[in-house]
Amino acid sequence: MGLGPGALLAAAIGVLVAQLGMVTLAQGVGLGGWAFVLALPLAWLLAAGNAAAWTELVLMQQALTSAATGAGEAPRPGVPDAAAAGGLAGCIGLALGPLAAQLLVFAGYVTPALFGLPVELALVDPLLLAWLPAGWPAGSGAVLLIALMLALNLAGTDVFARVQTALALAVVAALALTGLLALLLPAGAAVGAGWGWPGAAVTAVAAAPRWAALGPFDPGAVLLAAWPLVALASWACAGLEYVAPMAAEARQPARDLPRAMFGGLAVIAVVQALFALGAACRLPAELLRSAPLPHLVLMESVWGPAARPLLGLLLLLASASLLNAVLAAVSRMLADLAAAGLAFGWLGWRPGRRRTPVAALLFVAALPLAGLWWAGGDPSAILVLTVAASVAWLLAYALAQAAVLVLRRRAPRLARPWRMPGAPITPLLTLAGIAAVVAHAAPEPALAAPIARAVAGVLAVWTLVGMAWLAWRRPQRR
Repeated sequence: MGLGPGALLAAAIGVLVAQLGMVTLAQGVGLGGWAFVLALPLAWLLAAGNAAAWTELVLMQQALTSAATGAGEAPRPGVPDAAAAGGLAGCIGLALGPLAAQLLVFAGYVTPALFGLPVELALVDPLLLAWLPAGWPAGSGAVLLIALMLALNLAGTDVFARVQTALALAVVAALALTGLLALLLPAGAAVGAGWGWPGAAVTAVAAAPRWAALGPFDPGAVLLAAWPLVALASWACAGLEYVAPMAAEARQPARDLPRAMFGGLAVIAVVQALFALGAACRLPAELLRSAPLPHLVLMESVWGPAARPLLGLLLLLASASLLNAVLAAVSRMLADLAAAGLAFGWLGWRPGRRRTPVAALLFVAALPLAGLWWAGGDPSAILVLTVAASVAWLLAYALAQAAVLVLRRRAPRLARPWRMPGAPITPLLTLAGIAAVVAHAAPEPALAAPIARAVAGVLAVWTLVGMAWLAWRRPQRR
């Protein structure tokens, strides 16, 4: 049957509606005020450049392999080996070689799943423990959530699509409504007060003067302060490309993948703008900067403290959307890589007619749990590695821009069902933006050197592993 446009759109925004994005938006407004408001559109432009590169590459790779293979057949002579990986790895391998394809998946997506997702799990675990019977150990809520998302993914693509669509729709609608009400409600008033909920009055600290968090508007100072904040804003806009591995299971990928990418960015831009401006209108900057969960403070100021159980459910759905999208996307990246002989063959195990990547799903589900165990439930314990993994993720974006430039030059006649507008200027500008974001990735100046060493270590380890694998596989393929 295949995935339709709605399911692809939900997969595209599945990562962007996570709690980490909400925290980034609220804290960003508290830290930068007007400068962060200007940084958000710059981050959206950077995300659009990345989405355009991935769309061209994935659809081009699909067209190449479709033209060179028959239904159910192995690739015929003339199909580049690296293209056989399929999905994101295939298009990168086609341009930059098999080692780049391996680095893309393992450094750019497996490592963030190991060190980045534990932060989200640490946010959701207390919510679930509050609803479980007393005596459940810390971390058990995160384990239950991952087990549920794993079961839904193992059930097949159709189940994943239905669940992801429902999750994304619910979270996007709730975030947009929260931001809109934060802009419209009088200071100190909450929706719950009008419904007669007990304890619905907003605390005095939440009833700040409207727009106080933005501070004075000085055009020169705002422009100077905006660019460093693009690094912070970009974390709330990254992840659209997680829909790309699902393109192979789409009914009309050439039509629906671009719509999912750019439609998802448009939807999330509106929602993020409402949420960030609502936070600036509703709460003081100091509270947004210092609160460990500023997004929950904003929601309670709008809906009233009595709505906390419903807000907890909303945040749980947001985390579930992220985990669902990551499990589906990264497992397919690994399965495609294994099918091309660029990873352990067992990762490509797809039993039954549904062709679900069972082994890869189990492997990806174990990654964030391993990271959470390593951190002992405290994500700050792996802060440096978490940021380093995020930088490696951005380097995967840089590989996509480089691949567009290389293939436009080396193979200008390859079929491209969709072309990145403005190339080669657009990829070069996006590369410059990625470089600037990486340069400002450290949350504190003192962490810049440790993060740089961690990034170098991550890339060195995966490069050596990839080179060893390719050297070992070369004699076997002769």
